[in-house]
Amino acid sequence: MLILSAAAAFFLPFQFLLNFAHDDSFFYIKTANNLSKGFGSTFDGVNITNGYHPLYFISLVILFAVPNFLASASPEFLYRLVFLYHEVLLLFSFVFLLKSLKLVLKEKYGSTLILLIIIMLAALVFIRDYGLESHLACLIISYFLFLKAKETENGRSNPVDKSVLLSLLFLTRTDFLISVIPLVLIADIFTGKEKLKHIITSFIFINITALIYYLTNYYFFGHFATVSGMLLNAFPVVLLKENINILITDPAKLYNQFARIIFFMISIILFTVFYTRNKAKTEAEKKFFGVILGFGAGSFLFVLYHLIFNTYSIREWYMTVPVFISSVMAALMAGGRKITAYITLLLSLIVLIYVFTGSRIANYKYVSGYEYAKAIEKIVGADERVYQVDYCGVTGFFSNRNIINGDGLINSFEYSGYMKNGKIDEYLKKYDVKYYSTYSSESLLKDSVYTDKTFSDKINGKIFIFDKSSLALEMPFRWSHIAFGLDGKWYLFKF
Repeated sequence: MLILSAAAAFFLPFQFLLNFAHDDSFFYIKTANNLSKGFGSTFDGVNITNGYHPLYFISLVILFAVPNFLASASPEFLYRLVFLYHEVLLLFSFVFLLKSLKLVLKEKYGSTLILLIIIMLAALVFIRDYGLESHLACLIISYFLFLKAKETENGRSNPVDKSVLLSLLFLTRTDFLISVIPLVLIADIFTGKEKLKHIITSFIFINITALIYYLTNYYFFGHFATVSGMLLNAFPVVLLKENINILITDPAKLYNQFARIIFFMISIILFTVFYTRNKAKTEAEKKFFGVILGFGAGSFLFVLYHLIFNTYSIREWYMTVPVFISSVMAALMAGGRKITAYITLLLSLIVLIYVFTGSRIANYKYVSGYEYAKAIEKIVGADERVYQVDYCGVTGFFSNRNIINGDGLINSFEYSGYMKNGKIDEYLKKYDVKYYSTYSSESLLKDSVYTDKTFSDKINGKIFIFDKSSLALEMPFRWSHIAFGLDGKWYLFKF
């Protein structure tokens, strides 16, 4: 399997592999690449940032260390390496998950359940989020479930190992500290032995890890929180109504995040009923399923928190861990009855074929962005700076140029101050930014003047206007989704 994964990562068409990532994936990848080269924790080469979750970021820095030491690795090679890394994460997640189910279910474990797990996870989890932290979180959860399964079989408690895993889960997504981790910990303690020892051990490991992380943030960046967390968190302002409206009116989110939220919610409700009413479960199943329910309940709090307080609503990769858990729940419920299992298997296969064909094979999501990035590389000097508000992960990474992230999520706290105070002009002058990059599905040209109202006025309060003579590059823009597509133009202006 590892050989097949390596072959897929390094021999499949590059544009096909790009469809497994998100634009935000390249925030992680480029920032980690810059740190591994000794340039510091920066995406744009200008601003120092902590706008990422630490464990996955550190793993990328380590991954890039060897190729960057031996040679100046190309962005294309590094992304293929990231793709292979994720294939390995997913392979081991799958192995530990199956091992845990085999230990708990014993004679109930069989080929039908294995097929259900494979197809459901492939359709809903394993073909997305390359370059983001969610697959690493799935591996940690799978290994945690494996330890729980071993505990139910041999009766020996291992609170230290599980506390370390929960600490690592926190470092994988720090917002799990107030959602997933407490609920999992409660479920694990109440279904295990040596409860007091478990409570003390977990409290020590998780709290020390959190304390070190936040103090490190403060020492290096002057703030306990991340810059992205500060900008995304609207607390105490409640955004539930606005965020739900976005999910059901935006076609991209309706067929993605919203659909997966519905699947997640139905799975949680049904599994709760299944867990509380099924009297035939063994003691091992009760304990193991109780922890799975803890992960589900914690994931529900995670989703609810972001629905209420996140200024960007539910982003696509936020749903990967909740759907990973709910896919396991659905497979466990369906696997016990042949007819239900076959129907679920068929439906899952249809979803996999539909999603894989529509969003991976017949897709051109990043083709124009990649080509535009390569064109920028030829026009913009290596030491010159470009300002781009949206969709700058792909352009920033593959152009090998200093593209400043205008929404501030992978930027500095200094930049966020300029942004909040409506002083972007001062920031651009201070850092001698030479170019402005944007895209639009409508022509920005009216009477030889380009006006970009698409993003900037919403993000930082400034509308950028350029004379036609300032246009340095214009290229076709094309973006596709399984539900719809956009066509327009890329624009690069010189200040």
